[in-house]
Amino acid sequence: NARCPWCTTGRKNRTGQKLLQHQSKRPRPLLDDKILTSWNALMCKGFADAYRVLGNPKYLEIAQKNAQFMLTKMLREDTGLYRNFKDGKTSINAFLEDYATVIDSLLTLYEVTFKESYLTHAQKFTGYIFKHFQDTESGFFYFTSDQDTALVSRKTDVPDDVIPSGNSIMARNLFKLGHLFNDENYKLSSQKMLNNVLDHIASYPSGFSNWMFLALDRAFEYYEIAVTGNEALQKLGEIQNYYIPNKLIAGSTVKSSLPLLDNRFDSEKTVIFVCQNQTCNLPTYTVDETLKQIKTFF
Repeated sequence: NARCPWCTTGRKNRTGQKLLQHQSKRPRPLLDDKILTSWNALMCKGFADAYRVLGNPKYLEIAQKNAQFMLTKMLREDTGLYRNFKDGKTSINAFLEDYATVIDSLLTLYEVTFKESYLTHAQKFTGYIFKHFQDTESGFFYFTSDQDTALVSRKTDVPDDVIPSGNSIMARNLFKLGHLFNDENYKLSSQKMLNNVLDHIASYPSGFSNWMFLALDRAFEYYEIAVTGNEALQKLGEIQNYYIPNKLIAGSTVKSSLPLLDNRFDSEKTVIFVCQNQTCNLPTYTVDETLKQIKTFF
């Protein structure tokens, strides 16, 4: 109506209200609002990585709150994990991808906070996987645990897809855990898993991308950086300014029994050690000195 332009708007609003009233009488579409452990663990690692690169403390706060949620609300009485959470309830036992991604996120959080409680949980969940998921013949882990309903055949997820497979994530976790705890069982398990997919990597590399990261870490020099002392976290922040993909970092502001840190704490100064397979170079006291001992990119 050219004489009353607001009248048209009014009719539209009234018509919209009537449509909404009728629509509200229809059954609403189902809403998938459950919380999944693996997806939350992926986000937890993403925020921890974002903090590592960008230094925004808000990202670390989100990652740690998310980890705390998983370690409380998703935890089973037998120290295992649940798969889902909705309306305050959990109902499904966690799958391999849940454990693998949670362990990965905990290892990442440790490397940006030096809180050993994250390693304790990571090691505990790893033990649970060996007990309830491992195929001792192939060295891989089944997708479901031996506590779930028996199937005709238990699935073993190996190739990487949109999300890396639980086995490739777990193989990389074991590689890191082996270095952190100087545990040969972890190292050998990781190596066996990788050896079993080498032929597949050669024939179809795009389907085994996460496995290839592990292959690179094993093929080239891999560094263990240990930082101890009152200013360990400050030194860690300086080191994180540099892209060093072939490394893991361990550290503490107090004495620690972690193999990489044992007998390396000095209460009067902050010391950085660059190691390979638990064998360390001479200690350094600045990040510039540390980088000179790392050949990659420097």
